[in-house]
Parts: sequence; C-alpha cells; structure tokens
Amino acid sequence: MKSANPQFEAHQIEFTEDALATIKAYRWPGNLAEFTQVISQVISTSETRVVTSEQLPLRVHELKDWPSLSDYLAGQEKKYLARVLHACGGDKAKAAQALGIDPAKLG
Repeated sequence: MKSANPQFEAHQIEFTEDALATIKAYRWPGNLAEFTQVISQVISTSETRVVTSEQLPLRVHELKDWPSLSDYLAGQEKKYLARVLHACGGDKAKAAQALGIDPAKLG
C-alpha cells in the first residue's frame, strides 16, 4: 500500500484513538476483504501520517455517532436564524419580519 504523501510509507501510518474506536465498533459485514479495502483506501489517500476518524468512510461510522434528525435540523435552524439576524444588523423585528416568524423565536 502506498500513501498519498511520499514522505512516509504505509507502515508509518498511525491511527488516532477515535479512529481505532470507530474501526473496532464497526461490524465489518464484508469481513477481511472490506476491512482491507477501507484501510488501503485510507492509507492511499491520507496526506498525513496520522489518520483520524473523520478520514474513514461514512459507512464505517456507527449510527450512534450521528445526531437525530430533529437535533440536526434544530441546529441548522439556529444557524440560519443567527445568519439572518446578523444580516439584519441585529434588528430582531426586521429579521422576524423577513422570516415571517415571531420575534420571540430569535431569542
């Protein structure tokens, strides 16, 4: 296996604790073949010597690591409201009118 960075070889790659925990938690339905493919892909595309959990394919991450849809959407809504409020110069009434919502929703 070759690394994307010619300064180090595959045997010099290290995995962070979170990456190892993610790898260990995954059920590996493809067994050794899938494991080998994923690790080879990560090593070949890594530009650093240390591999983090974020560099692993999404399918390897357990669902418990993902927020619920309602939590995700609430977070996105909060960010959006903050952006609109900022664009309105902090004027809650103006932002609420632009969004068609109650100003109290803007905190």
